[in-house]
Amino acid sequence: MKQLLPFLKIGAILLLLFAVAGHPPRDFYMILRICICLISVGAAVWYWRLRQSVWVGLFAIIAVVFNPLIIFYLHKSTWKLLDIATAAVFAVSLFADYYSQHNKSN
Repeated sequence: MKQLLPFLKIGAILLLLFAVAGHPPRDFYMILRICICLISVGAAVWYWRLRQSVWVGLFAIIAVVFNPLIIFYLHKSTWKLLDIATAAVFAVSLFADYYSQHNKSN
């Protein structure tokens, strides 16, 4: 999971930015919800094992907001802001993981 998680986060960022930038087909948004929810659950579990409660909380919130079972109906502009904010959380967590790993090796 340690080696896979960064690639999943990058994939999540790309999906979220595609949702913001383009006019994807309607079915794309359900795929987006499923992917972001699953990646967020995986990240939350990973950070829970590392005892990093801030990341656990952030990814748990993302998983709830993007869950495909109980759908939140929000205005399109609100979703765009959430997509951007979520992509930022994934990006910051990538950099934080890299920084943390880099400092452990030194």
